[in-house]
Amino acid sequence: MTSPKNPLPEGFSVLGPGKAIPVFPFFALVFVSWAVWIPAGARMAGKLPFYFPTEIAWLGIFTPVLLGSYFIYRYGGSQGLKLHFARFVKWRFAPALWFFAVFAMPLVALATASLFSLAVEPILSDGWTRLLDGELMSFSLKRYDENAYESIGMFSSLNAWMASGALAFAFGSLALGFIDGGISEEPGWRGFAYPILQDRWGALPAALMIGLVWAAWHLGPRQWAILFGQGTDAFLALLPGHAMLYLVGVTPLAIIFAWLYENSKGSLLAVFVLHNSFNQTSLAVSTLFPKAPVMLGIIAFLWLMVAIILRTRGWRCFGQRATPTVATSLQH
Repeated sequence: MTSPKNPLPEGFSVLGPGKAIPVFPFFALVFVSWAVWIPAGARMAGKLPFYFPTEIAWLGIFTPVLLGSYFIYRYGGSQGLKLHFARFVKWRFAPALWFFAVFAMPLVALATASLFSLAVEPILSDGWTRLLDGELMSFSLKRYDENAYESIGMFSSLNAWMASGALAFAFGSLALGFIDGGISEEPGWRGFAYPILQDRWGALPAALMIGLVWAAWHLGPRQWAILFGQGTDAFLALLPGHAMLYLVGVTPLAIIFAWLYENSKGSLLAVFVLHNSFNQTSLAVSTLFPKAPVMLGIIAFLWLMVAIILRTRGWRCFGQRATPTVATSLQH
């Protein structure tokens, strides 16, 4: 339901009426993640003299959801928090958006691989062979094993269970995909920060600002390990390429996630699904087509999608309704 005072459906914005809500404290505090990622990187490089469990480093991914939920409770109260959590399971939105969130990334990857196969070399058959040979599963499990280099039990047990069979691997990968990136991040980026910034400056500036912080925040243990293992020069040499990689990929994703969030009437579930689909597709592409530029095809699609959004929606609002008024968001 909508009303003249609340131009967007219930649950789109959940922050309290008549309050100036700062976003920059959230942006600053979210880098608390580095407090566990930096020592984790030092331990990976063999420079930390004591045991540092992987599970502690993993907690860093939850900073956005924890801080976003805290600020929503602080400024929106218990009612705001209730609406916030309701968006985690908000599944009633257009079927076309469901299709996009689930299938867009793998279909684009498949289309890119098919075009490359026709124009250059037959990589599709090679990818199919790698899939049947279990290379995707073994590559993923190896990555999880490397991440669990000093597990206190959770990761080591999870890895052993996922290695027990294809079904366990698929279920575990899907669950981890929803947690790592979706549930852990999106309630902060899209659930808290985006509606406020969009209300103040418009959809495009809001998405770009979040994308910039999002890209910087992704400096994880593996990157910090280079600082401790190879030195300052190697770390500084890494930063431009790392920043460019994330900005090229994260910037269009930030805009597309914002577009999906608005058009799904504020569903965080929709963004969870798309975030997971992108992550899983990226992992599959790097394993099944290691020598083909399939990922470039996905990135090109993302930028094409951004161009279409800006051309058809403009830059102030990516949805079908007027820009939301945060100050009246709880006046139903």
